[in-house]
Amino acid sequence: MSQTDPNQSTHTNIPSSNDDIPRVQLKLLSPVATWSWVLNADSCSICRTSLTAICMKCQTKSTGGNTKCSVSWGKCGHAFHTHCIDDWTKTRQVCPIDELAWTHQQTADIIA
Repeated sequence: MSQTDPNQSTHTNIPSSNDDIPRVQLKLLSPVATWSWVLNADSCSICRTSLTAICMKCQTKSTGGNTKCSVSWGKCGHAFHTHCIDDWTKTRQVCPIDELAWTHQQTADIIA
């Protein structure tokens, strides 16, 4: 058995000149991305839960699996959980924030 000198490099394939040989080779790249909706607010003004999370109604009936919830935008630009704004408009037909007549514009799903 031969012993190696700890001061001696075990890498013998490193070029000694500045040739066009790459010094670093990328073996694995794991990019991470984040996203967010363009909103006037980041939480539902009715249930006070984040718009990127499911509403309180869905949280109480969640069974631990994937629960679908959605966010609804009005023509005024305000966004709420769909269950929250549906319950709200049963008694009032106005936006909870600016009190203009509520007119639904768009809906997007949240999967949590």
